[in-house]
Amino acid sequence: MFIKNSKFKKMILFTVLMLLIIVSGSAFADSQYISSVSADDSEIYISDTYNLTINLSNLPVGSTYKFLELKSTSIIEPTNGVYKKSISSNKVVFNLKQITDGSVIECDIVYNDGSSDKSVSETIVIPNVKKLSTSSSTSVTDTSKYEPEIKVVEENVPSFNVNKRNQIKFTLENIGTYSAKDINISLMYEGENTPLKKGNEVLTSQIAYLGKNKTKEIVIDLDLSKNSLAMLHQLKVKLSYKNAFGDSFKNDDYSYSFKVINTNTLPIIGIKKSEIRYTDVIAGVKNYIIFEIENTGTLNASDIMVELLGFDKDGIRLKDDVSKRYISSIKGKSTEKIYYAFIPASNAKSGNYELNAKFSYIDETGKKYESNSSVYIYVNGLDSKNIDLKISNKKFPKKINAGDEFSLNFDLENLSDIVANPVEIEAIYPDGIIPTSSPKIYLKTLEKDKKINIDFKFLAKNTLETGNYDFYIKFKYNTKGASESDYSEYKEYQGIFVQGASGMGRPKIIIKNFDFGSSKIMAGDTFNLKLDLFNTSTDEMIKNIKIKIESPDGIFTPVDSSSSVFVEKIDRNSTVEKLIKLKAKNDAEVKTYNLNIIMEYEDSKGNAYDSQKEPYKENEKITIPVSQPIKLEVGEINFPNEISIGRPLDLEINFFNMGKSTIYNLMAKIVDKDSNVLASNYFGNFDAGRTEYFEPTLQAQVAGDVKAKLLFTYEDASGEKGEFSKDINYYVAEETNNIDNGMNFDENIDMGNTQDKKSPIRSIVIAIVLIIIFIISLVIILKKRKKKKQMQLMLEEEDE
Repeated sequence: MFIKNSKFKKMILFTVLMLLIIVSGSAFADSQYISSVSADDSEIYISDTYNLTINLSNLPVGSTYKFLELKSTSIIEPTNGVYKKSISSNKVVFNLKQITDGSVIECDIVYNDGSSDKSVSETIVIPNVKKLSTSSSTSVTDTSKYEPEIKVVEENVPSFNVNKRNQIKFTLENIGTYSAKDINISLMYEGENTPLKKGNEVLTSQIAYLGKNKTKEIVIDLDLSKNSLAMLHQLKVKLSYKNAFGDSFKNDDYSYSFKVINTNTLPIIGIKKSEIRYTDVIAGVKNYIIFEIENTGTLNASDIMVELLGFDKDGIRLKDDVSKRYISSIKGKSTEKIYYAFIPASNAKSGNYELNAKFSYIDETGKKYESNSSVYIYVNGLDSKNIDLKISNKKFPKKINAGDEFSLNFDLENLSDIVANPVEIEAIYPDGIIPTSSPKIYLKTLEKDKKINIDFKFLAKNTLETGNYDFYIKFKYNTKGASESDYSEYKEYQGIFVQGASGMGRPKIIIKNFDFGSSKIMAGDTFNLKLDLFNTSTDEMIKNIKIKIESPDGIFTPVDSSSSVFVEKIDRNSTVEKLIKLKAKNDAEVKTYNLNIIMEYEDSKGNAYDSQKEPYKENEKITIPVSQPIKLEVGEINFPNEISIGRPLDLEINFFNMGKSTIYNLMAKIVDKDSNVLASNYFGNFDAGRTEYFEPTLQAQVAGDVKAKLLFTYEDASGEKGEFSKDINYYVAEETNNIDNGMNFDENIDMGNTQDKKSPIRSIVIAIVLIIIFIISLVIILKKRKKKKQMQLMLEEEDE
C-alpha cells in the first residue's frame, strides 16, 4: 500500500518520531547501562536551561560506576562548563543550556569491573526538545541573531627580542550568551616597516569551539625580522567564527601591541684597510691593491657586489683584471679580503690617485643597501717631484771680517732613477756681499748617481756692520720634455757672521722687566713704576737716553715730574733701573690699560742715527690693571627695647655700595661667636650707588649678652675675594608672659568678660599704652627715612 498524500506522510513521520523520543526518554530498552533519561522542563526551546537526569542500570556484583562524560557538541552546553561528573547512586544530573533544536548527544561511561576501568559510549536522546518548525508553515527562524560575542582580553604590553624565540600570547573570551565554533584568528601588520619576518606576514590560529563565558589562551609563534625597528608595534587582530547554526560572523575591532627590543645594527659594508703589495707604486709598473672589506653592523650582509671605479688611461688602470668582485656573504663584525691588479700609466705624474669602491648588498630580510668607500694610491711618477738631489761636502765659513773674500763650495748628486733635465743652481746673497763668480750655474742634465762640484765666490764689503747675514742656495729642476709648470724647486739655507770693520754693531735698548709693586693698581692710588732698561749691544754703550711715558686713555699721569725722564748712559750688555712715579685716575673703570714707553738715545759717538739714517728710537708697550676700591657701608642697626628668650628678633639692616664699581657675588650673613650662621641672604651683583636691605629673623635661645657679627662676603671685578664685618651686640632677657605689644595683661583675664570691658581704669591704661606704641613706631620710621635720605645725598656727592 502506498501513501500518496505528502502532507499525510509528514504527519505520520512526525508521529513516529515523537513516539520514538517519548519511548527513548522514558527508558533505553536497547542500552545495557542507561535505564532512563528525563528533563525537568516539559518544553525545551533554544536558549532554555534545564536539568537533565540520566539514570543508570545496575551493574553486576563487584562492578561500580565511576563517572559519565558528555561529549562536546554544538547542541547543548553545561551552564557551569562541566561535561564530566562522578556517578552517585546510579544517577547523574547535568544543568544544561539548549543551543540548537537537536536532541541526540553522545556520552562516555566509565566503570570498574573489579579488576580494571572500562569505558563504553552511549547515545542519549534529550526529551521534550521543540523543533524550530513542526508544521508546514513557510515561516523561517532567523538564527543569525544568536551571535556569540568574542573579545580579546586586554593584557600588559609584552617586549620581544628579535634575537630570541618569541610567542604571542593572548586570551579570547566569549562574553555572549551563545557558543561559537570554527573560530579563525589572524594577525597582520598594517603599514610600512613591518617587524614580521618575510614570508610570515600573517599569523593565524584556530579554535574549534568556545562556549559562552569561556576563555581560551591563544599562543602563536612570532618570527621577527632581524632589522625590526626598536619601537612599539601593533598587529591587527581579525576574528571570524560561526554560531551553532552555522551563521558566520566577523570582528576586526581588536589589535595586539608589543615592543620590539633590537640591539642589532644594520649591515654597513666598507673598506676597513687597503694595502699595496709592492710598497712603491711606480709609473708603468704592475702592482696589486688588497682591500679588507668590513661589515661594521651586527646583521649579516649577503650577495655583495663590489665595483672598483676611478680608472683613467693617464692615471691608474686595471691590468689583466675586471672591476667587479662578488662576495657571497660577510657576517656581522667580520671582514673579507679581495684584491685587484693595476698599473699606473707610464706618463703618470706623481701624486695621489683616487679610486672609489661601490658596494651593493642585501641583509637577512632581503632589504637592499648601497655604500661607497674611497681609497687613495700614491704614484711615484717620472716627474721632477721624484728627483732626489743631495748636497754633500759643503764648505762655507761660519765667520768672516768685513772686506774678506770667501767661497761657498759643495757637491751636488742625483740619487734618484730619474734624469734631471735641466738643473739651475742659484746663490742668493744679502746686501753688502758681492759675488766674484757667476751666482747662477746651469746644468743641461744630471743623471742618476752623477756628482758634480759647485763653487760660488763672494767678497764682503768693507762697510759691512757686525751681524749675521743670510745666504740661500736655490735649486730648480725638471724632467725631459716636461712643461714649465712641472718644475720643482727648493732652497738650502746658510748663515754667516760678519765682523764689521768698526768692531761694533747697532746698539739697541729694550725693557727687560717692569714692576709696579702689586698685581693691580687701585683707582686714585699713586705708585712707582720700575723699568729695567737693557742695552742689548755687546760692543757699544748708549747715552743721553730720553724716556717718554704716554697713557693713551689718560688714566696714568706722572707725579712730581713731567712725562719724560732722563738716563745718562747704559753700558754695553748692561741694565739700568729707573723709577717713575705715577697716579691712576680716580674714576678709572675696572680694566687693564696700556702704557706706551718711547725711548730715544744716542750711540757712544753721540750719533742719534745709525749708518742707515735710522733714528735710535724704540717703542715698547706695557699693561697695568686698574681696580676700584670696595666701599660697602652699613646703616644703623636698631634693636627692640626688650628681647627675650623664645621670641623672634626681626632686624632691618640697610647697606650701601659707596664705591664706583660693582660688587660681585655679595652675600650677607649673621654669625655667632662660634661662626655658626644664624641667618643669610644672597644678593648677587651689587651695582655702584645702590641701596639694599637685609632683614634677618633671629631666635634668642639663651638669656644674657649676645655677641654676633654681621658678615658680608664678595668678589671684586678681578675675581679677588673679600669680606666686611660689623659687630652686633644685644641683651636677651629671661622669658616673660607678656604679649608681643608689651602690655602687661594678666593671662587669666577673659577678654570676653563684659565686666572687665566696663572697667574704665583698664580702658584708660590700654589707650595710653597704645598711644605710646604708636608714637615710638612713628619716631623710628621718621628716623629711618631721614637716614636713607642722608645716605642718598652722600652717594650723589660721591658721584659728583
